[in-house]
Amino acid sequence: NQTLRSIAKTRTNIFIGLSGGETIIESLPFQLDSDIMLKCTFLLIDERIVQWHSINCNRRKLELKDANLRVIGPISEHGNLNVLEHQLFLERVTNTSLNKLVLDVLILGFGNDGHIASIFENIDHERMLYYTTYKKDNSKRMTFSMKLLQKSRNIFLISNSKEKTELLKNLG
Repeated sequence: NQTLRSIAKTRTNIFIGLSGGETIIESLPFQLDSDIMLKCTFLLIDERIVQWHSINCNRRKLELKDANLRVIGPISEHGNLNVLEHQLFLERVTNTSLNKLVLDVLILGFGNDGHIASIFENIDHERMLYYTTYKKDNSKRMTFSMKLLQKSRNIFLISNSKEKTELLKNLG
């Protein structure tokens, strides 16, 4: 909240990247003043490719929590976007190419196996946005690349369990 309030003093548009998963869904919406929330656009940087009414549709979950949140993701009530359609849509919303996009805030959860934003082995590191398949459950996902995520101005990594906190401690 403090970071967003500070950014809102000098910016008219704030772009916030959100990874999927229950940790992030449970954390939102932020308790921010409505004038700050009006400046925020939440970009789902990691989303399972499912139908709108699926229990795994993070965009729908967020919009149900707060209908005033401006959430952008590859899934809509009207169908799922392919990578190129989603890229073009993101570039129109942010008014910049994905190669030049810098997120103001990036909020990441991570899996028990340590993956972040559906970034797994054997990915194309040169692309900014791509589809991947999670081997554990064979789910299709669309995700931003690590190259794009690392350019974010403020990065927050959130752990919601003792096991994940221990995983983080063991990395350092």
